[in-house]
Amino acid sequence: FGLGAEDIGTACRVYFGKSPKDLTLGEAAFLAGVLPEPPRTRSELTLEKVYRCQRRALSRLAHFFPMKYSSQQIAQAMQERLVFVWER
Repeated sequence: FGLGAEDIGTACRVYFGKSPKDLTLGEAAFLAGVLPEPPRTRSELTLEKVYRCQRRALSRLAHFFPMKYSSQQIAQAMQERLVFVWER
């Protein structure tokens, strides 16, 4: 997951200061989408990269699980502004 996070629990705390069960769909999608290109430092985590990672995962959810996630849920998650721990 990058930034020293080796598992989902740690990644949730490092990025969002939350436990996995408390993540929003947009936050969870970001974490899933960051796996192929995890940042080594926060400076590598540009706004463009953040939303590219999130869109990647949300697009796959929409494609592979249309009965589980409505197009409205996907669209809402894509519009969600992600707030990282270091931005608070």
